[in-house]
Amino acid sequence: MRVALISHSASFYTTNRLLSAAHKLGHAAELLDPVRVYLGPSGPATPEGGPIAPPHVVIPRIGDRLHRWGLSLLEAVVGAGAATAVDVETIARVHDKARTQVALQRARIPVIPTAVIRERAHIDAALTSLAAFAPDGRWIIKPVHGAQGGGVIQVDSATGANSTLDALMTRRKTSIIQPYVVAPDAPSAPSQQRDLRVLVAGGEALAAAWRIAKPGEFRTNVHQGGTVRPYAGDRAPLDWACRAAAAVGLAFAGVDLIEYDGGWAVLEVNANPGIAGVEAASRRDLATPFVTRYLKAARPL
Repeated sequence: MRVALISHSASFYTTNRLLSAAHKLGHAAELLDPVRVYLGPSGPATPEGGPIAPPHVVIPRIGDRLHRWGLSLLEAVVGAGAATAVDVETIARVHDKARTQVALQRARIPVIPTAVIRERAHIDAALTSLAAFAPDGRWIIKPVHGAQGGGVIQVDSATGANSTLDALMTRRKTSIIQPYVVAPDAPSAPSQQRDLRVLVAGGEALAAAWRIAKPGEFRTNVHQGGTVRPYAGDRAPLDWACRAAAAVGLAFAGVDLIEYDGGWAVLEVNANPGIAGVEAASRRDLATPFVTRYLKAARPL
């Protein structure tokens, strides 16, 4: 079977691992770099080699920087007959954190109390509506699009939140506002923020790992210096992760959760999850079962 990964570079950890796993499973795996492909009259093509024969299955690994162009390429490849386990519209919807939030709330998935605003006139009302959930006056403000913790801001007072949002609204930056949630101390990292990343594959939890922020940092992303630890708790967050992924239409996703109000709350759902941290924490080969489940689930659209 010919399998293509849409990704900018085979040197990216997850892309490399998935390509290697596909080869290991006996498939002809290739990289489709959005930067090196254009859409011609006969479909995707390269300047050097001309039209690209559609693969049997396409696995999108579309990052934030090439998101729109990557989705155009995915749509063209699928339109040419390739099977996929995730459609373009679902990826586009999940890329928008505001739309994801609405979908999770509609499905009654526990989330952090949230407001989303675009207009300066709504700042005071939004902060007031969330004030009861932020007794210490700390807030998280993040863009509706973004990955790896980029653009996420922590502010330590309502005044700071107001001035930050005022600057963002001036630039018409739709923003998500949430109270800053302090996770219970991790035994291995007291006083450091932590959350749980669950890798969902084929609608089931494949693995999970704690992500722990480095000292002085509130973001737990590995790209922001966070570290990972194995998760050995109960199944409750794993089940919530699967339900959250299903609520936004994904069978393959990375779901981030945090301990909140005596239970769990979903922070984000990622349609383009990296496996490096979870694989390192679990000390398991996650690429092979991920690819196996993806190929089983892929269908022509």
